[in-house]
Order: sequence, then structure tokens, then C-alpha cells
Amino acid sequence: KNWWFDDYYKPEASFIRISEHDLNGSFIQERFYSTGKFIILNSIKGTKDGGFILVGSSYDSLGAHQNGLDLFIMKLDSLGNLTGINGKKASKLSALNFAVYPNPASEFVTFQKINQFQEYHLQVVNLLGYEIYNSFWQNDKLNIDLSQYKAGLYLYRITDNTGAVFQGKFIKK
Repeated sequence: KNWWFDDYYKPEASFIRISEHDLNGSFIQERFYSTGKFIILNSIKGTKDGGFILVGSSYDSLGAHQNGLDLFIMKLDSLGNLTGINGKKASKLSALNFAVYPNPASEFVTFQKINQFQEYHLQVVNLLGYEIYNSFWQNDKLNIDLSQYKAGLYLYRITDNTGAVFQGKFIKK
């Protein structure tokens, strides 16, 4: 089976359509995803479980974020269902558990645990979905060398051993 992705644009809102086809190209099913805003799909990457990770941006001129721009990461399973890490429903870690600085960063970005003593998994990707860091994080502080990476916006995901997630972003100058 093969999945096909499209993103449709309208001035007021847009959506992502995925359609599944068999090896002969015959249509099987389709699904639609929307944030209710104007969205652009930047990257799609297959995962080991047969699903996908989609990275994109959405724009809402009335949004709470600067210039109305927001980013999203969606994880779909092999059936096209939204899911969390490892197929579990994603619960959220508190932003109070972590500090990420400086932001914007130049040569290094530091991830620091605040009153947290467990191991976490940290993944950092650029807006095209290319992974620049993927490892377990055990110490209180973790410094990532950014000197070889281009200036731009980077997304990160911190996951604990239960699948709970904290996501954020930083700028590399």
C-alpha cells in the first residue's frame, strides 16, 4: 500500500489530505487533517512502525504567537490515525520541568532539567524534518553544538519513559 499527501490552500484555511492506494494505484481510503488555519506541509518522514511524521507551519493573523505563525509536528500511525510516541496517546510534560537557552542560540543550545532526575529522550529537527540530534538525556544539562547547522527555526521533542511529551522550538542565529 502507498500513501499520497497533498496540502490544499485557501485564503482563510487549508488542510492536508492523505490518500492510500494499493500497488496498482487503486484508491483505498483518504483522510483529512486541518488546524482551522492556513497550513503548509514542510516535510514528511516515514517511521519504523509504517506511519509518518509530518512537520509544517500554520498561520493565523489573529493568533497568539508572534506574527500569527505556529509550527506543528503530527505523528500518524500506519492507518493514518493521529497518535503519540510508540502508538500511545501522548500526554504532556510540564514546561516548568525544562529550560532551553539561549534562545536565539548561536554556537550552542543548552537543555536543562529543573527538579527532574529521570532519563529523557531528546529529538531535534529542522523545519524540513531533518534530524540534527536524537539521543537519551541523563545529566542535568545537555549542550548541543549548533556550529555546523544553518540559521533558522528548530523544533525539539522531549519524551519520558511513559511516552509523555514536551515540544518546543528555538532559533539558531
